[in-house]
Amino acid sequence: MDRSFNLGFIGVGQGGCRIANTFRKMGYENCVFLNTAKVDLDGLDAPEEQKVRIGDHPDGAGKRSAEGRRAAEVSKVDIRTYIHGLVLDGAEKIFVCIGSGGGTGSGAGPAVVSTVQQIAGRVAVIATLPASRELVSDAVKQNSRELLSFLCDEAEENKLFPLIVLDNELIKNIAPIRSFRTMWDDGNEYGCKILDIFNVLSSQPTFLTSIDKNDLKTVLDRPGTMFMGRSVNKYSQDKTHTKRAIQGSFNRGIFLHSDSPVENSDCAIIMKVPSEVLDMNVQVFDMIMDAINKTIDDVPGGHVHRGFYENHVGSNAEIFTITIGDKPPRSSIDKRLT
Repeated sequence: MDRSFNLGFIGVGQGGCRIANTFRKMGYENCVFLNTAKVDLDGLDAPEEQKVRIGDHPDGAGKRSAEGRRAAEVSKVDIRTYIHGLVLDGAEKIFVCIGSGGGTGSGAGPAVVSTVQQIAGRVAVIATLPASRELVSDAVKQNSRELLSFLCDEAEENKLFPLIVLDNELIKNIAPIRSFRTMWDDGNEYGCKILDIFNVLSSQPTFLTSIDKNDLKTVLDRPGTMFMGRSVNKYSQDKTHTKRAIQGSFNRGIFLHSDSPVENSDCAIIMKVPSEVLDMNVQVFDMIMDAINKTIDDVPGGHVHRGFYENHVGSNAEIFTITIGDKPPRSSIDKRLT
């Protein structure tokens, strides 16, 4: 499958490896999985040659971020080697994926982020904010606070391109979950698919309005905090429902918004419209474009890119949005962790 960017992914810790592996299953083969626990790596459905145990024992970090930091120091040569490998294999952008509650991700994550910055120049980060029910101990809360404070500081200094924070609290409420067994995989796929859709469709022609690689680059290469949202419109011929669905996509997601107002953010919108709608009178298309334009008028402070594509398989319109603002999402993080 053609994509605009060859993206690389590094998973750190159990949660981070799950996120990175979600992208691998979508076809992004340029991945590395780092963990201190052999049992977690053994249970990961990924190629063995991409799994790297860090540290000097196989028993994990035991929710101790200090042990994660020590593991990154012990294995710093191996970590650098694998990051160099991602670059040599053509990764144009590297995402470091980190779960913020455990000891490995919280402890080793900052060192991995810094190493990617040294080697590749720029780094993107996807980190998780634990749900309230996951904050079962002070250790988990402190691990999350340490990592996310570090990442917010980095984002505030324009060092992350971008920062993306996945809120585990929202997964069961927004993502279509098949079962308790598949909850985390379903949630990760629901969120990560948005980035993939932008990367895929921006490489494909459309007889309508398109988002191209350079359009996507202006969003992906901007420092700040990125939110990704999506919505479905079952009534593509109705202007009110269409506008409501577009506006809803700016809020319906499992990621945290920047503390910067949306009207000062850079945005990208992709709408996939059913084939049957495209076969209707041109006034229907004009109505949809008018709804998009009216929504864009509410975002006067940033760049807005829009793409309009045919949905060959579905009977509903699908709307996907990216917004990226300057400030990190400290308010939402502090509310959860204090």
